[in-house]
Amino acid sequence: MDSQTPLFQSETSKTTMVLTLPKISDVYANLPHPSPPPKHTITECGHRTRFIIALQGSLFLAALLGNVICWNAALIKVAEIETSPLYEDYLNGTKVDWKNKTLDISEKRVDIKPIQTSLLFAFSFLGSAMFVIPAPWIMKKIGTYYTQVFLGLLTTIAAALTPWATVTDFNILYFLRFLQGIAQCNCYPVIGSIVNNWAATREKGIFLAVLTGYTQLSAVLTTPIAGYLANHYGWPSVFYFQALFCGTLLFIWTINYRDNPEKHPFVSQKEFSKISFGKETSHSLHSSSNQHSKIPWYRVFFHLPVWACMISAVCYIYAVQFNISFLVMYFAWILKLPITAAGSIAALPLAIEFILQFFVGILSDKIKFLSEHTKVRLFCTLTFSGCGIGLILMTFIPPEQTLLATIVTVLSFCMLGFNAGGFPKSAVLISPQMPAIVMDCIQGSLTFGLLSGSFIAPGLTPNRTFAEYRILFWIYGILLIFANIFFFIFSKAEPIDFAPTTTTTTKENSDEISEENENYDESSPNLSMKGKNGEPKFY
Repeated sequence: MDSQTPLFQSETSKTTMVLTLPKISDVYANLPHPSPPPKHTITECGHRTRFIIALQGSLFLAALLGNVICWNAALIKVAEIETSPLYEDYLNGTKVDWKNKTLDISEKRVDIKPIQTSLLFAFSFLGSAMFVIPAPWIMKKIGTYYTQVFLGLLTTIAAALTPWATVTDFNILYFLRFLQGIAQCNCYPVIGSIVNNWAATREKGIFLAVLTGYTQLSAVLTTPIAGYLANHYGWPSVFYFQALFCGTLLFIWTINYRDNPEKHPFVSQKEFSKISFGKETSHSLHSSSNQHSKIPWYRVFFHLPVWACMISAVCYIYAVQFNISFLVMYFAWILKLPITAAGSIAALPLAIEFILQFFVGILSDKIKFLSEHTKVRLFCTLTFSGCGIGLILMTFIPPEQTLLATIVTVLSFCMLGFNAGGFPKSAVLISPQMPAIVMDCIQGSLTFGLLSGSFIAPGLTPNRTFAEYRILFWIYGILLIFANIFFFIFSKAEPIDFAPTTTTTTKENSDEISEENENYDESSPNLSMKGKNGEPKFY
């Protein structure tokens, strides 16, 4: 022992005691934790089942929409008496019963008046409009899975009965079109549900790109197939094929979709951990949903970011509807292109839009040097101002310059493919508190746009002249640019507190979540991360 060290210290000497508490994370780590029961799966699909769900959801929604727009191809053949076996008798002056019961349905013809054609589309839009409001309530009660099973079965039966109703009674046909419209009432709420339940936190962009591309996908698949079937196998084959196609996708949805990824037999523990990372647990989600259910639905209309998404949805669907339904007429009537070439060129922007949306969704997720708000503004500007300026430029190109007018037209509508990173993503990001209501507002806006656009385009171009189309392009161009400006000013890309007394996630918490996302170990099936100093963090 050192002689200089006293055995005892005097009472006057001061002793300093330092009490060091262990870190909470260390204490938590040393506590016994029951390991979660292993999740048994039939197959893991490379831990990518969620992407299969997104693709099948997009195809299913495309099939539902295809049941409505397939009339564009069948309508011509239904009234085309030249291909009927009774046409020679008609030329000889014989009184012909085009609905003769001895004829096969494919050989029967119907003289469809213009007002009846308008009503066929109006009833489908009416069915969608009437069920936009109850749709989220029904989804909340029975879930997305059962809602889509019911709607898919409804529209599949309606498609199969359409040929019979067409030659039997137009009132029955109107009713079937109404039912098919009902199946379109909740497409965006379904998209929101799939994104919120199945997309990982950093994969919402790609999910939105695939799912919102159902509009373009439907037109690209339905239009050429329906035209081919009508020409080679008779007009009823269009609806029989649609019923078969929709029924097949309904069957796939029935056996392969789950509202809860954890209950899916193909979702591994690793994949479920990635999907659920950064989200509320089932217990907190249940408590949160009970709290959010007390918020009046009308409070969403008190927030300008919601209106920014709704206005954008209306103007967006104006442009998409013109591309799908009226662009081929512009090419044929104004630019004087052959009908076959006009149809093929009109489908080209839709195919490019769908492909572009896929890459935009990836970029929206992968770009890290821009904030989410900056990204949704950027993609919205490319979509709306890009297409709007292009439409205005089309008014200065005379129809005689066919090649230039065609190129500018195609490029203008291709800009709509940037929309995947625009207002749909903003709607998802602002609506975690009330996702069904916000997405239903978007769906209602789309329905309003479809209904009003069905009258705007034909109403402004009754004589099919370039001067009339110039007015239409100016109106649509200005509306698109206005929607861009409104969205740029009032949009948000973070959760909105729809209830004044509810505490929302602060900026600090958002930054912490973003940092945790960077530190998430994808190779581990456990929900563990590393903190700022490298120590493990547990939740």
